[in-house]
Amino acid sequence: MDVEVYDLGEVGAKKPRMACAPKISPGRGRLFVSAPPVSALPAVAASMSLLAPGSGQLVSGEPTAALFFSSCLGCVTSLGWAIVSGIDRIVPTLRLLDVPPRAAVAALVALLASACALHVGGVIHAHRLACRSRLCSAPHPIVAGLASASIPGWGQAVSGHRVRAALFLVALWLLAGAWLAASPLAERVFATTGYSLPVAFREGVGPIALVALSGITWAVAVYDAVAGARAARRR
Repeated sequence: MDVEVYDLGEVGAKKPRMACAPKISPGRGRLFVSAPPVSALPAVAASMSLLAPGSGQLVSGEPTAALFFSSCLGCVTSLGWAIVSGIDRIVPTLRLLDVPPRAAVAALVALLASACALHVGGVIHAHRLACRSRLCSAPHPIVAGLASASIPGWGQAVSGHRVRAALFLVALWLLAGAWLAASPLAERVFATTGYSLPVAFREGVGPIALVALSGITWAVAVYDAVAGARAARRR
């Protein structure tokens, strides 16, 4: 009696899966590798985080990161406003604790720096998250220029130039801090804490220099956004 034995292998074994392998399709003797899809989502995510911190991470599918950036920036903003609005009550308390009143000014500067880091970091992080599995679509140079004309660094962010976007956004925060330091609200805080800025910063040369620096920053941001978007569309 003849007995034939067949090797069936491992019954129920799972078929191995290809992880993150590019799709290859034949075509007339050549192989075509499919590229990642081109999408406008990175520009949308960066824009949303620029205007509403945390929203860019939310549309990119990262609710934890969205909660981190939105809650941290909200906490920093609330604490800064609490110090400014209650400076008349905070200074006597600091003197009672033998703490120099200028510590309140140092705390405000630290909070401003923290808000800048959170805001700029949130924009860059949102753009990077949205670029994980897709290529960035380059906007029209006019669109990029108008975006940077509204907010310096916005046009660079939607064009995918994250480093230059961060530089212009930090410059914008520095200008905002300088304008705040020259405002009547900051003058009241300085007077209460016994700290005073040079007279030239508040009168004469100071405001003229701030206006000139603001105009130069905006002009350079628009030019850089248009040139960057034009170069990105040529690739």
